[in-house]
Amino acid sequence: MSAAAIIAANVFGSLASFPVWWYTRGALRMAGKCFGLVREQARDYGVNVWIKNLFVPMFGQRDIWGKLISFWLRSTMIIFYSFLLLMLSLAMLAAMAAWLALPAAAVLVFLGQIIGLLRA
Repeated sequence: MSAAAIIAANVFGSLASFPVWWYTRGALRMAGKCFGLVREQARDYGVNVWIKNLFVPMFGQRDIWGKLISFWLRSTMIIFYSFLLLMLSLAMLAAMAAWLALPAAAVLVFLGQIIGLLRA
């Protein structure tokens, strides 16, 4: 087999296997990275720690004002960090949808260019 035939077989084999990789192993890898980022941020924000300590007074101040301020501050932080996690989760879902749509969009644009050239 000549070198040109081997190179051509390799190029066409890669082009044929690309969509399979993109929608199987590539999509799983992308989903894992998206989920890992959200999980890492959730751990960094520590929402579960804020919830666990919601009714614990800050700085050991056990009067009513210390308890109210601690409850208000922790409630605010829980809402804020939960909102950030929701926005990050939605962004990661959008990134995953874009990952899945990108090859189809590229093919449609390519076909549109070919059709435009044939009409001219």
